Amino acid sequence: MLKELQEEMQMTKVEVFQMGEEKEVAEAKCKDVEQERNQLKKELEDLRAVSDAYKKQLEEL
Repeated sequence: MLKELQEEMQMTKVEVFQMGEEKEVAEAKCKDVEQERNQLKKELEDLRAVSDAYKKQLEEL
């Protein structure tokens, strides 16, 4: 019985370790997605500024 409990504890420790690794991977992916979102947001702002400049030029013509 004691041996079974020790084996279960070891298996649980392995599962906890794996879950910790999975958490780190998920956090890294979230960070990457957040950086990409920020980059896309900046690009969109830049495109809007260019679009506004073109609209202003067209109005002047």
